Amino acid sequence: MTTTTHTPGPWKIGRYRSGGRGTSRTIWRGDDNERNTNWALIARHIHNPADAALIAAAPELLAALEDALTLLSAVADLAAVDVHPDKINAVCDAAADAIAKARGEA
Repeated sequence: MTTTTHTPGPWKIGRYRSGGRGTSRTIWRGDDNERNTNWALIARHIHNPADAALIAAAPELLAALEDALTLLSAVADLAAVDVHPDKINAVCDAAADAIAKARGEA
């Protein structure tokens, strides 16, 4: 397990009015209490709700992909696998690349 260097999740979506340009979204970490000082702004001025949802899900997606890579790597080592090991290895390589990109290592 590696040490997390990004702002840990969960991340939440907030909304704000951006002048005359309509409503855009922010991504932040913290609780729902506005007086909480333990919060962090992750991103702002996100106009597409789908982009905001994807960004907010990033910590959970990274954790799930790390778990999947661990499991797939163990499965690839088994001799009695119905799926061709090269295909599993290709999926593991793609997952490892995505994890490295998410960690800023790629």
